[in-house]
Amino acid sequence: MLVEFASVVDATEFAIKVQRALARRNEDVPEDRRIELRIGINLGDIIADGDDIYGDGVNVAARLEGLCGVGEVYISAVVHDQVEGKLEAVFEDLGEHTVKNIDKPIRTYRVSSRAGSIEAPPPASDVDKLFDRPAVAVLPFENLSGDLDQDYFADGLSEDIVTALSLCRSFPVIARNSTFAYKGKSPDIRKVGAELDARYVIEGSVRRAGARVRVTAQLIDADTGHHVWAERYDRDLDDIFALQDELTQRIAATVVPELEHAEHKRSVMRLPQDLDAWMWYVRGTTALYEPTGEAARRARDMFARAVEIDPGYAKAYAGIAFSHALDLVMWTAESREGSIRELGTAAQQAVALDRDDPVAQTVISFSYAFTGQDDLSITTAQRAIVLNPNNAMAYGHLGTLLDLTGRHEEGVSNLEHGLRLNPNEPMMAHIHMTFLARAQLALRRYDEAIAWGREALARRAGYPPAHYNIAIALAHLGRSAEARAALEECERLQPGFVESRRGWQPYRDQAQNDHILDGLRKSGWEG
Repeated sequence: MLVEFASVVDATEFAIKVQRALARRNEDVPEDRRIELRIGINLGDIIADGDDIYGDGVNVAARLEGLCGVGEVYISAVVHDQVEGKLEAVFEDLGEHTVKNIDKPIRTYRVSSRAGSIEAPPPASDVDKLFDRPAVAVLPFENLSGDLDQDYFADGLSEDIVTALSLCRSFPVIARNSTFAYKGKSPDIRKVGAELDARYVIEGSVRRAGARVRVTAQLIDADTGHHVWAERYDRDLDDIFALQDELTQRIAATVVPELEHAEHKRSVMRLPQDLDAWMWYVRGTTALYEPTGEAARRARDMFARAVEIDPGYAKAYAGIAFSHALDLVMWTAESREGSIRELGTAAQQAVALDRDDPVAQTVISFSYAFTGQDDLSITTAQRAIVLNPNNAMAYGHLGTLLDLTGRHEEGVSNLEHGLRLNPNEPMMAHIHMTFLARAQLALRRYDEAIAWGREALARRAGYPPAHYNIAIALAHLGRSAEARAALEECERLQPGFVESRRGWQPYRDQAQNDHILDGLRKSGWEG
């Protein structure tokens, strides 16, 4: 493999961590089953050609890799000059070496940790933790059309899903070069999992009939061969590239929560003291599926356990922030001011640890929204979508922000797109449907508001804000008795909820807030 870094310090530190992690991982693995690497590092000019790079800088790194032994890291003199004194490592001067196709001899250094050999198992590193997380392999989708020309669509869909899942940054995704070795075969999934060291496998098929195409996809537990999730998509083949993009986004957005749910099932079979940071994160995420304040607090405790194990785990901090955001949205926070403060602190920590994590950018956007920093909130929500265009949560959040700041049609469009990506998303679908109902209220589309409110309740029965939006829409349509019944249901579910909304000011435009309160007045509600 060939990896480009912007900094030789980063490259050398990464190489040391990888070799250490592999050494620990291989301790109890038979020799014929070990993954072992040689790593050469050079600093020099390169030529970029699409996704490939080449040039003398690359050639020297390749020759260094050929010189070093298994589990070792060799660097050139120019790299040594840049990293010496900047890393907890020692460098053994191996002298000059003449190598093939390089005019001048290369002065070479072997890298070792200050504690000794790289192969000696050191304390756990970030790379170790990556190996503990479940890897996913995407097998080439099978072309069932009987038309070899359709292979490009099936292959392109498989490749795009690999890329889309990689953007999530939640778990390792096996590279295309490894999975496409199975193209045209019908392998045993358990064997694939063992060969690729993948806990889950995605496979699927494409069948075309005239102007229609049917795509099936399934997520399989490679340990047991059991299906975790399966879906079928029937579409018109009007624009093949647009179709490929849509299906890629839908599958990627759905697979991630399904995988986390499957991992939660694994975690409940283990004792708490045996859980790693990933498992605690998954448990916390699953706890948030229940829309209660108690569940949010329980989730925070689990994310905190993940942080204790791995203080550099950005997603765990993002989980803490998200649990506070849900408390605020659901009106279950013990102290709104305290939750806003804790949300901001955890979100800032998540971004500081990994500013390219789309979930971290989403929660920092939540923080900005709750502190009235609308422009920053919109900008960071948009960045979350750039980092992962399959982020249904970010689309829903951006749509809500746009609606609240007066851009109602754009808000509706983004909310609807997020729901199309994953209509059954367990944490946020019902909330985003409720926000969509409110956006339709702002546009005076009362029937649509009622429909979306009821859709939210179909996803999450007993959600007071959905009943409230339905009540306001019914009141504006003159159906005051039905409106009062919806408000009574709010009160039954959460006593004091309706009264708490008399001072509610969600919109930046006061006229829109007055419109909501006018609906409450029209209902004839007296409390």
